Amino acid sequence: MDLINDKFSVKTQDKTELVDITRQVESILNKNKITNGLVNILVKHTTCGLMICENDEDLKRDVKNLIQLIPDFNFAHKDGEAGHAKSHILSSIIGHSISLPIADGRLDLGTWQKVMLLELDGPKERELKLTIF
Repeated sequence: MDLINDKFSVKTQDKTELVDITRQVESILNKNKITNGLVNILVKHTTCGLMICENDEDLKRDVKNLIQLIPDFNFAHKDGEAGHAKSHILSSIIGHSISLPIADGRLDLGTWQKVMLLELDGPKERELKLTIF
């Protein structure tokens, strides 16, 4: 079984934001001439996650609003003045990796499905690793 490793990075603009990374992933598949297989995408950070959802501005706003409903408790984990324990916890619940099938050189997603990076502690530059089987 051939195994290919590749990576790319994404610069986020806001504290909380959803970024469509589908094109970047498919560009790497194209660059490596992958037509069929499986790709695992890992975001190498503990305060953001990956999800599959529609790339819709209203949905992005809904996700941000839902996250803001979760109160900032007096968490024990402190990092800097504000702390970001809530971001760590949410990213662990959402998940840091996604495995997806590849068919005919593209991610085999549903009509409206996109691979989205969910930033929870930005703005930051986020590194993503692809392992392609």
